[in-house]
Amino acid sequence: MCYIYYYLNFEVREPWKCDNIKIFVSGDDCVVFTSEELAERCRNSILECSTRTRDVPILHVLGQCIKTVEMNAWWDFDFCSLLTFSQTGEPDDLHLMADLFKQLATKNYFYGKNKNIIVNPVTHRF
Repeated sequence: MCYIYYYLNFEVREPWKCDNIKIFVSGDDCVVFTSEELAERCRNSILECSTRTRDVPILHVLGQCIKTVEMNAWWDFDFCSLLTFSQTGEPDDLHLMADLFKQLATKNYFYGKNKNIIVNPVTHRF
């Protein structure tokens, strides 16, 4: 969260107080919601303050590798294996749904050492 606010701060003073910027963050995944007027400026700031590859050191960035920055409609984003949709196109109709393929293909096995899950596997389910 601090990284994205750092990037956005170059375009919008104190973005965490801005009514036109909202973010979803989980781990290293981030979604930024902003007005159309700010969208391109925010995108450029993120691209300028981060790198696309870990192969070449760049001195003027924080070191975060952001492979893609996508700009979509407010309801069309993929976040932490969640799919989104809106039937009416209104923000209060936003639906988040687990990506069923990813759930079935990647969440079937537990490789950790948590004894509670090993003894009672039903606790490790999506």
